[in-house]
Amino acid sequence: PGDFVAVPENNLRFAGFPPDVAFEKEAVLEFPNPSGAAVLNWQLGAGFYSSYWGPLPFAFGQAPPEHYFIMRASPLH
Repeated sequence: PGDFVAVPENNLRFAGFPPDVAFEKEAVLEFPNPSGAAVLNWQLGAGFYSSYWGPLPFAFGQAPPEHYFIMRASPLH
């Protein structure tokens, strides 16, 4: 309890949280992608390890920013 967990928005295989712990969203971090390249981004059709995200292994273009959700763990009552 009290620990923070960062969960990326683009996480394809998120296993979920433990059932005996509650999580509350504390913040959302946004990081720009000035490189113009992406390896895992559905908006650009890039899915490096999975065709679920798109048909290309990588893509070039104006990539949207990456988002990370900061979650705080607390015990269930």
